[in-house]
Amino acid sequence: MLRRLLPSLAIVVLAACPALAEEKKTATALKGTWVREVNNTIISFEFKDDKTFICRLRPSDGNDDNAVKATCEYKLGKKGVMEFTITDIDKKGLDNLPDKGSKFTFKVEPGKEKLVISDFAGDAATDEAKNIVNGEYTKK
Repeated sequence: MLRRLLPSLAIVVLAACPALAEEKKTATALKGTWVREVNNTIISFEFKDDKTFICRLRPSDGNDDNAVKATCEYKLGKKGVMEFTITDIDKKGLDNLPDKGSKFTFKVEPGKEKLVISDFAGDAATDEAKNIVNGEYTKK
């Protein structure tokens, strides 16, 4: 029985290797900070490592004292879809933002100097949030 199971297991492992290599390549391409300005708001996404993500929203005047900051854990799924869970959030007194524990997803297409985010969905995926999050970001 073990002799029959080994070839099947080997096929599964070999099939998973390209997917794992692609995820690692995408995760490496994401590292750093990506910025976009929309509706007088600067949004920045910082991929710290292979599981920590920080999002900052601040007025276009760049005043960090008024910046909303959310720290998330993330994982890269299939076809560039990323899954996030908010682990900490400083809302700066705003009520219309998601809470700690909220989940969201979006599709990411990393390039050398540009990052395209689309298909934002989740607990706080209002039309306004989609307009802010979805779009083209530049590497900072």
